[in-house]
Amino acid sequence: MTSLAALLCPTCGKQTADGSAFCAACGAALSDPDPSPGMVDGPVSSPAVTGRRTRLGSRTKMVAGGVVVLGALAGLGLIMGGFFSQPSQAELAQRALQAKRARLQIPLADAMKLRDDLFTSERSYLSSMADANGLIAGYQKQTAKVQADNKQIDLTNAPALANCRTYAYIACPTVVYEQDPSAPDVTADVTKLQGAISAFNTLHARLLNIDPQPELKVLNAQMLSSIESLTTDANQNAHVLAQAITPAADGGTGNVDANQIKTLSGNDALPSIVQMNHAAVGVIALLQLPIGNFDVVGGHDIDPSDHSTSM
Repeated sequence: MTSLAALLCPTCGKQTADGSAFCAACGAALSDPDPSPGMVDGPVSSPAVTGRRTRLGSRTKMVAGGVVVLGALAGLGLIMGGFFSQPSQAELAQRALQAKRARLQIPLADAMKLRDDLFTSERSYLSSMADANGLIAGYQKQTAKVQADNKQIDLTNAPALANCRTYAYIACPTVVYEQDPSAPDVTADVTKLQGAISAFNTLHARLLNIDPQPELKVLNAQMLSSIESLTTDANQNAHVLAQAITPAADGGTGNVDANQIKTLSGNDALPSIVQMNHAAVGVIALLQLPIGNFDVVGGHDIDPSDHSTSM
């Protein structure tokens, strides 16, 4: 049964015929118009209207969901964009420096320790040669003085000697000459040289067991060359000193072979040492380490008697 409210015109309030589409009094449409999305507030009895509202709600939810998803994607994009952003050149350089330091600082420290040991042995070698050369130089100076004095003695006594040899009644003067100095004793210096040779050989063996990093190859190669030259010099000089000098014994003055002494070597390792020092400074600069922490040119010279700062 149709209710009374259903038979009244919603526009003019007049009674209408059941099932009529339009009001006979005012002509208004008696069925509800399709509500707009913004006008649907309450429950709608018409199935068509309800279907529209349901579809509208689903669409709204989809749109809202899309906004949320897009927002989330945008936020993720910002995060990922920041994560994968390209570093600056300064950052790349700093990363490369840190990587080099991590790879090279310990090998460099080991190489510099070997270099310190080399210079310790070099100081022993140089000290022994300085002592031996000093003794030899002193002996040669004394010998030259004796020779000069004896020559003067000859000159002073020459007239009297000539007269006594010419005239038998003239007595010849007694000429007293100065004695040659005693040959120096370099036994301690030869022993010291032999100790330096042993140290050089040990260092050489240690270096041969090292496979250096590419940046340290020149440093290690020049260190090996320096050790080999120092070993050769020390062997040569120890042999010459032992053969050229005959120590004084049984009241004699001994002897020094001047020609053999001339074959004593100096420091043939110096060119290799200079190259080694260049290489050490180069690696320190490559790693941007404080130069003052090292016994190199521009750094802290541990002992001026070696060649650690020679360039």
